[in-house]
Amino acid sequence: MSSQPRLHQRSAETQQFGTVTQLPIALAYDTRMYSIPRPPDGIEDVPAMLSRLLEAHEIILGETRDAAARVAELGDDGTADVLVSQVIRTGETQVWFLAEHLVAPQTDQR
Repeated sequence: MSSQPRLHQRSAETQQFGTVTQLPIALAYDTRMYSIPRPPDGIEDVPAMLSRLLEAHEIILGETRDAAARVAELGDDGTADVLVSQVIRTGETQVWFLAEHLVAPQTDQR
């Protein structure tokens, strides 16, 4: 067994963008559809990619906060805890990290 990475791999598309695989998870199709816009097909500058990623995180965090509030109102403290501790806290950390890469560098004012 080699520890050398297998580079330059290619694969056929396994699922078309914008589709959702029907799984037995007791959620309606409309509920499971990601409202995050598709990225462009071509290459774009890194700051634009990071900005789009931040916008996606904002969508996910907003919807997760709404869901956490709804399940808390229904008395489902376990689900509310998972949403806050796993999704929201992790997402907020990722947003902070990504946003720091978009901050203009400070010039030395000496």
